[in-house]
Amino acid sequence: MSHLELKFGSPHHGWLGVELADANSSVSLEVSDVPGDSLAMLAAAALDIATGQQEARVVWFLEPAEATWVFQRVGDRVQVRAIANGTPPALMVAGSAEEFSLVIWRALRHLESDPAWTHASAARVWSHPFPHREVAQLGVALGRTSGSRRS
Repeated sequence: MSHLELKFGSPHHGWLGVELADANSSVSLEVSDVPGDSLAMLAAAALDIATGQQEARVVWFLEPAEATWVFQRVGDRVQVRAIANGTPPALMVAGSAEEFSLVIWRALRHLESDPAWTHASAARVWSHPFPHREVAQLGVALGRTSGSRRS
C-alpha cells in the first residue's frame, strides 16, 4: 500500500499550491501556470509509469525557478525524487506503479472538481484548461472511468 499523498490547493491568479508527502518527508510548492502546463505533464507522467515506462518527470514552474519531480521504477516500487533549486532532493517511496498512479489520478480528479475550473473567469485563474483528456486516459489505464464510483 502506498503512503504517498498528493494534495492541491485551489488555483488562483496563475498560482496553485501543491503538496507531496510520504511517511517520512514532504514537499510543498506554490507553482505557476507559466511557461508550461505542469498539470498535464503530471497526468502524462503518471500514465507513463502506469503503462510500463521506467522513468517520467514533471516540471513545476516557480517563477523564475523550477522544481522537478522524477518518478522512477525501482524493482516493484516507484520512487519519487523531488528536486528544487538549492535544496537536497526529497526521496519518497510511492508503492507499486498502480498505487502511485492511482494517488496521482485521485488528486487530479479532486482538483478537477474545484469550482475554479468551471467558473466563467477560469481563464484568469489558470492559463491552461484543466487536462481532462489526460486525466481520463490515466483513469482508463487504471481501470477507472470518469463515471466510476470506484476510487
